[in-house]
Amino acid sequence: MSEVDGDEPLSGIVEVDKTYIGGKRKGKRGRGAEGRSIVFGMMQKNGGVMIKIVDDFKLATLHPIIEANVEKQSEIQSDELHSYKELKQKGRTHNSVNHGAAQYVSKSGVTLNSIESFWGRLKLSIKGTPHSCF
Repeated sequence: MSEVDGDEPLSGIVEVDKTYIGGKRKGKRGRGAEGRSIVFGMMQKNGGVMIKIVDDFKLATLHPIIEANVEKQSEIQSDELHSYKELKQKGRTHNSVNHGAAQYVSKSGVTLNSIESFWGRLKLSIKGTPHSCF
């Protein structure tokens, strides 16, 4: 992404997360919901954000995006999604928060509040935009 946009890679503490955009509220929600796009995002603390629509959130999809857009010495913060677990094996500093256990700030201060706030604002802006503008 950065080589396409001309942006500098993200650095320092970088929060990574995925979300679903679009689709109807009726019926199935979350994973597998019809008509929804998976969007992967990376946000540098007190800095920029990069987002990309992806086909899935598997390791083989997300790791190349992280490698291409986050400086090697950066600390990556994420939730407990299995796809992130091998980041340490690739020489990355990686810490996570366990959302499955209702943990939103870890004892060491890991949080995804910035990227999750970004997702909330993004979704509100899409919902508030007239459909004729798309």
